[in-house]
Amino acid sequence: MSPANPTSRTISPVTLIAAFAAVYIIWGSTYLEIRLAMETLPPFGMIGLRFGIAGVLMLAWAGLRGTPRPTARQLGWASVVGLLLPFGGTGAVVWATQYLDSGLVALLVAMEPLWMAVLMMAWPGVDGRPGMTTWAALGLGFAGAVLLAAPGNVLGTGGVHLPSLIVLMAGCLSWAGGSLVARNVELPASQTVNSGLQMLVGGAALCVWGALRGELQVFDPSAATWTSMGAFLYLIVFGSIVAFSAYTWLIRTVSPTWVSTHTYVNPVVAIFLGWLIANEVVGPRMLVASGLILGSVVLMTLGEAKKHRRKMDGERALEPESRGGHKDDVADVAERRRLAGPDLLGLNDPADSVVQVDPDALPLASESLSPAKHVA
Repeated sequence: MSPANPTSRTISPVTLIAAFAAVYIIWGSTYLEIRLAMETLPPFGMIGLRFGIAGVLMLAWAGLRGTPRPTARQLGWASVVGLLLPFGGTGAVVWATQYLDSGLVALLVAMEPLWMAVLMMAWPGVDGRPGMTTWAALGLGFAGAVLLAAPGNVLGTGGVHLPSLIVLMAGCLSWAGGSLVARNVELPASQTVNSGLQMLVGGAALCVWGALRGELQVFDPSAATWTSMGAFLYLIVFGSIVAFSAYTWLIRTVSPTWVSTHTYVNPVVAIFLGWLIANEVVGPRMLVASGLILGSVVLMTLGEAKKHRRKMDGERALEPESRGGHKDDVADVAERRRLAGPDLLGLNDPADSVVQVDPDALPLASESLSPAKHVA
């Protein structure tokens, strides 16, 4: 395959707007939809079936396309990542949503890039030494979490359910750890197979956990409302397929730093929808904590972007053209370094897919959150 020209493809503004709307609004709305689905459906069984059904559909699609089967090693690592991401990460979101407002859950999940930075400090082979900006961002984020968890009447409102806060932070650590594992092990080459396996394994584990908690004994199918069933179908179709497909397409098409802005927008959407539809209370404590947590994520993004630019400037000095090489060699280097993620459903053949990616952009939230990703 000849080197692709990153600028040879014109992207329709309408398509870009639709894709960003899916990632911003649909992903932000999944927190409320989880709460609505849990009103009459078993929490872990519901979310497990959501991932399981989506995983089966994706693997079936891959089979119809003749995608090669994964090796035993790839299957094993995909299973590990599935346990850390959908089971550990989204499972914690489901547990916390039983006790916390959906907007608050989304706000706390927005701290995930901070937990990623903490894990990278000790990750083997990763230069995760934090600078002053990183420490400042971590301090702001933890200050917001402490404010939310503070007992008593602070700023006119009471504190949150502390066990839920702890479980949710553990879930964020699980997701961040799974994301690091996914970037450092051998996973199936097909993104469809990779994501499908992770969702299937994570979904099965969630269903088993729900059964162990006795959800099957207390679940009454006749009590399930159309609201809960509609939210469940919404999570499968829109949360697990449409928005996730839009996300992976955006990663291939535009600067990953643009895509990473969903980390800031999702909590705003979740808080607004929770207030508008579910009458969730947004008090002064919540507003101040929101400013601290979202500010910490923005600060972390800016600091990591600056660090990434310095690294890229150093790499450019070693590129073929700077050493007198041919321009075609430079194009080949640019192709190999493209910050691209594969099409989720495998609809675009890499041989004829030419994308536009800014090599100076930092794949912060978009890469730090694995492509099986952050589907809340």
